[in-house]
Order: sequence, then structure tokens, then C-alpha cells
Amino acid sequence: MREMKDSGVRWIGEIPTKWTIAKAKNCVEIQNGSDPKTEGSIPVYGSGSMSFKTCGEYKEGPSVLIGRKGATLHIPHYISSKFWNVDTAFNVYSKSIFDLKYYFYCAHVFDYTFYMSQTTLPSMTQTAYENMFLPLPTKEEQYAIANQLDQICSKIDAVLEKTRASIEEYKKLKQTVITQVVTKGVRGDRPMKDSSIEWIGEIPAGVPISRVGLHFDIVLGKMLCSAPVDDNYTLESYYCAADVHFEGLSNGEKKKMWFSPDEKEQYCVKNGDLLVVEGGAGAGGCAIAVSTDVPIYIQNSIMIVRSKGISNIRYLRYLLECLVKKGYIDVVCNKATIPHFTKDKLANVPFIVFSQSEQEEIAEYLNEKCAGIDALIVKRQQYLTEIENYKKSLIYEYVTGKKEVKTSVLAN
Repeated sequence: MREMKDSGVRWIGEIPTKWTIAKAKNCVEIQNGSDPKTEGSIPVYGSGSMSFKTCGEYKEGPSVLIGRKGATLHIPHYISSKFWNVDTAFNVYSKSIFDLKYYFYCAHVFDYTFYMSQTTLPSMTQTAYENMFLPLPTKEEQYAIANQLDQICSKIDAVLEKTRASIEEYKKLKQTVITQVVTKGVRGDRPMKDSSIEWIGEIPAGVPISRVGLHFDIVLGKMLCSAPVDDNYTLESYYCAADVHFEGLSNGEKKKMWFSPDEKEQYCVKNGDLLVVEGGAGAGGCAIAVSTDVPIYIQNSIMIVRSKGISNIRYLRYLLECLVKKGYIDVVCNKATIPHFTKDKLANVPFIVFSQSEQEEIAEYLNEKCAGIDALIVKRQQYLTEIENYKKSLIYEYVTGKKEVKTSVLAN
């Protein structure tokens, strides 16, 4: 085992005694991105690793893309051919003392949180990247480390890809089960009829189709209120769109605004209410509320839905999930820049009127089936996280010299 020394750099830790450190600006050239101005076939990249369009301009590869802003700025991308990058990403070229692929692997394990700008959207400046210290072995060893990691990571990536694919298959299975059951029921083979609604398809012959608004009451939440109107107003917690998901309601700290006594009566969430997202990317998403220690209310990005009588709220929740996943909500919202699934649009959603008892059976059946599939998804996601963490730790060990490259690899 070779001797180590403290690098003096937080994210690097110890390095071999024969290694040094250097600022990135002495090792690589970091360039800004910009919007393309011509059409063509060159892939265009932003923060993250996926090309999202093409253009006519290009930069020569190889290069490494590193994020400037966005939730995926910590994901570097190695590009070997012609490309273009917009201003959410920087592109990097190596200088003579540094191997570009070695930099690519270093970028996997940068301490991004330490260097990020203190803004709402995660951001990295060019100066922050340039002033970041990098471990500096010999050029020969940099190449050997990158070559070793290429071989190891290609095998790990194959496992990651297979695991992600299995998660997607489970998600598809879940949606297939939901769609089949909410439209066909659970009472075995019976004559079917065309519903005349593309998103629903065939339904049992004796089951009518109605509209959600005829079976459920819908309450749109309160507009934001930044100041009390009088002394009767109190500051209360409320749910907003970001709190509502098909997986359930978020348990995090809630925002607060002012409510009058009448508004608290109108907008208070009760146990068993269905909360439906009115606007934004999650429009149509919903979750069933459970009792809380303190009252919670709703803001106008949320609707409360309650049964008028015998219709089952849990069955409606699954029906809405089916329609959202099949793209129905996108269509009724006209795919606007900020889609709004309004109270009227929700009221006009087709509602398959199974008997009260069968709605209950459908909800119970789907609760059990979906719980089983969700458990499998969670196990796969946990495994995925473990493999991703293993890959990152392995990269860190190699690029900082804590794990030594085999002599045979170095010789090659």
C-alpha cells in the first residue's frame, strides 16, 4: 500500500505522496454555452446528459459537459463527437497536463454543494469550476485511471440500465392493472360495450357513464392572502400543488397564509377527502387526505373532492390516475404552458358508475395489488441507489489515488 498525504482540499482528502494538486484553470479550459442560431443535425445539450434538440453550429469533441444550473448540474457528460451546448452547461477541453477522461471522472465526485451559488436554483459559476482544486497524478496515471474506470463503470452501467428498465416495467404493469380494473371492474367475464370515449375503451354492458360533478362535490382552494383583513383572521397551514402526489401527501413543513373563520370552515381538509392538483406540471395528480394533529387548509392550486352520497372516493382516485397516465388531462388542459385542470374540467371528467359495492371492491383490489407492485419498485429503487453509490465511491477512490490502478493497466 502506497504512502498517502493530506491534500488540504475538502472533497479530495488524502492523495498519494507523489501526487500534487492544481487548480482546474491550470488543467482544463472551461467554455460557456449559448443558444444555437441555425438548424441542423448537431446534438444540443444543456445541464445533464441528454440531448434535447439539434442545430447547425458545432464544437469539436471530445469534450466534457458540466452543469451551470439546474437540478442535474452534478451529472457530467463525455462527448466524443461534434456537439453544441446552451448556457445551462459549460463545455471543457483539457490542457496538455491533464487527461480529459480523467477530468470527466473527477467531475462525478466534485463537492458541488460546497461550491454552489446560494440561489433557489442550483447553480455553479465558471469561476467556481476554474478555482476548484483537482488531484494531479502523472499524465500516464491519469490515463490509466480513466481506462480502468471505463472498464469497471461500463459493467456497473449495464446493471444500472437493467435495474432502471425493470423499475419502468413494474410502473407500466401497475398502470395496466389500474386501467384494466377501473374500466372493466373485478367481477369476472361479462358482456362489454364501447364507451365511445377513447381514454376508457370498453366497459361492462350494464354500467353507465356519467360525469364526476354529478357524484362528487368540488371545492377550489383559497387565493393566496399575504395579510389579514381584520382581527378575526388567523395564520394557518395549507396544502399546495407541490404537496400532492399519487404516492400520497408530503409530510414536510407547510406554508402558511391568513384565513377568516368562514374560510377555515370552507377550505379545511377532512379525513378521507380527495385532494386534486388544479394547475402546473402535476395537474390532475391526487391523493387521499388522512387526519392530522392540526387543521390544514387548501390554496387555490388544490381542489377538495367529496362524495355526494354513495360514490367511492378511493375508486375516483384510481380512475383519475388512469386518466392522467393515459394523457387525458393533457388533452383537456390543451397542454398549455401552465396547464389548469379547473373545477369545471374536473366536474366534466367521465365517471364509470359501477355499483357502490363494486366501486368498493375495485378500490380494495387495487389497494392490495398496487401495494405489492409498489413494494417491488421500492426494492428495485433501493438496489439502484446502492449501485449508484457504489459506483460513485469507486470513482472517488480511484481519482483520488486511494485505490491504486493495477500495474498491468498502467503499463498499457
